[in-house]
Amino acid sequence: MPSLKKGEMIVKKKVHESIVSELADCIEDNDRLGQDNDRLVKENGRLEEEFKGMPELKRINVELKGEIERLKREKDDIIKAAQASGSLKKALKLEVSKDVEGYIAAYMKDQGFRNTKFASTPTEVVAFVKKVWFGIKDYHNLEDGPLKLTYPEFARIYTPSCLGKLSLCRQYVQSRTQDASFGKFCLVLPLIQRAI
Repeated sequence: MPSLKKGEMIVKKKVHESIVSELADCIEDNDRLGQDNDRLVKENGRLEEEFKGMPELKRINVELKGEIERLKREKDDIIKAAQASGSLKKALKLEVSKDVEGYIAAYMKDQGFRNTKFASTPTEVVAFVKKVWFGIKDYHNLEDGPLKLTYPEFARIYTPSCLGKLSLCRQYVQSRTQDASFGKFCLVLPLIQRAI
């Protein structure tokens, strides 16, 4: 075997060390890629599980889109009916029952105004209309009787009426209080003048 010179041995040793270093780097990269592969396999399994629920979600989405379209058509029909009848207020007035208006007025006179004097914020208005609804629905059989009203229908149709009746009760009390205070003032004034 021919003998290697010292310089050739140093070069071969450096080449060997670089090859070993590259091989160690490759083994390290291979381990890292194996870990990445394991992570991706787990992620893929999770995504496959999520995908199994997708047909159900797609079906629900289609149903909701159909419901949205139906409600849009309903809204358009209501607007067209309102425009045909002249105004939206007129269309709403066609739905108002005089009987229910009377029930609301009687409830306001007997109980409603005692508990609620003002309903100015949307939350107070909703609470007030619910209070009126629960106050008259059972006594007058509104859910099962000839009118067959539900709370959402009642709120949509009769909220302005409830607020109007509340305003009338408040105005009545204010005017009666004013009349009473003027009457007392007028009675006291002649007594004061006689004393002077």
